[in-house]
Amino acid sequence: MGRFGDVARGEPLTTRLAPYVTPTALVLGASLGIFVAWRADASPVVILAIAALPLALLFSYRVALGALTVILVARALLDDVGNQLVTGGLAAAVVALAIVVLGRSPTWVPAFFALAAYVIVSAWAGSGAHGASFTYAEALRSISCAAVVVVAAKAPGRPTVRSVAHVTQAIALVPALLAIFQAATGTASVNNGAMRASGTLAHENSAAMLFALANLATFVLLLDSRRRRWLHAGLLGVFLTAQIATGSIGGLVAAVVMALTYLTSSAVRRADRVLLSTLGLALAVYAATTSRVGAQRLAEYSQSSGEETSLAWRVQAWEHVLAFWRSNPVWGNGIGSTTSPTVLGGHIPHNEYVRLLAELGVVGLAGILVVTALTARSLVRSGRVSSTPAASAFALATLAGLAVNALAANTMMYTVAFCTALYIVGACWRISHQTEGDQTGEDLARIERRWATAPGQTPTNR
Repeated sequence: MGRFGDVARGEPLTTRLAPYVTPTALVLGASLGIFVAWRADASPVVILAIAALPLALLFSYRVALGALTVILVARALLDDVGNQLVTGGLAAAVVALAIVVLGRSPTWVPAFFALAAYVIVSAWAGSGAHGASFTYAEALRSISCAAVVVVAAKAPGRPTVRSVAHVTQAIALVPALLAIFQAATGTASVNNGAMRASGTLAHENSAAMLFALANLATFVLLLDSRRRRWLHAGLLGVFLTAQIATGSIGGLVAAVVMALTYLTSSAVRRADRVLLSTLGLALAVYAATTSRVGAQRLAEYSQSSGEETSLAWRVQAWEHVLAFWRSNPVWGNGIGSTTSPTVLGGHIPHNEYVRLLAELGVVGLAGILVVTALTARSLVRSGRVSSTPAASAFALATLAGLAVNALAANTMMYTVAFCTALYIVGACWRISHQTEGDQTGEDLARIERRWATAPGQTPTNR
């Protein structure tokens, strides 16, 4: 049989049909696009471009990883533009890349399309009461986030820990430099009396989480690579300074948790680096909390002047959203519903566990937690036998940072930071599950000696 039909007889029906889903979706999607363009009296050029789109997507398979990197960098630069057509177009582009990749990796097709269907049905369920513009926009964004994992984990190429870290740095570099410029020139935004920079991102908390990921990536390179250490040390200073300029306590806590998780991982743990790095982290935290913006933020949380603090507002918002959840506790009120003015007047609850519970119910939140736990378990197990254990440590540290930041922030709604984190997790999961022969780009001979435990070794026989 042909490429899409090379499936053994006797396999489940879903397995046999999976290879046909992607080409069918491409043809049907292009046909629908042509029909809509024709009814809208679009020009022949537009109609021809839509007709050629399936071919363009199929040929984009081999450059999917590079295209994803370009999209993530562009998304970081355009986050504060506020143009939903641009951001929606980038989200759709990531989904299209994922569909192309799934055409060559059909084992993930049922799971991806089941997730997409679940999200769309949830958006439909909440659109009547809370507005389709809120629910469907969040559905597209959520599907695009899942698409990032698909491309990072399945697209052709040989990603390495070093290349993943470099992509993270590339995404965050321009926003970090602009945030430092804003803080230095006094052009940052003022929030509750504190001047907070966000660079090219839409919100300071989102920027803080992105810079935390960049700090982790640079920290990984600084510890586990002998290449250009002076450059990575300088970049670490840039990202740390940008992190402080955001004035985000949640972002700073996430950065510390990620660094400590990476340091204490059995894959990379070593006494000298743990002690020295912990000392460095303590100094960084001290510098951040005693800086002008840090002191202002701490005062905002502890002020006793009778004004409502940021923490008090969060607690009240959580109580309101939990009351909203009780109206539909099992399945939730629809994805994106908490962003609607019908719940918090257009504000968002600053707690992802509460938000997901209200939007997706017990079923949705439990599903996300189970998938996250299974991914973490898989990373722990692969880190014990992989020839690149730092990949597992990198991904686990990222998951830890997301979990902690989500306690008092809208982590999954910070599109740039969240997609960057998913890229790290997806790519590192892939690296940790590869055989040693697939990791020629990792330069194991130079890096492996600096890791605590390589395959076949114990801490006492290095």
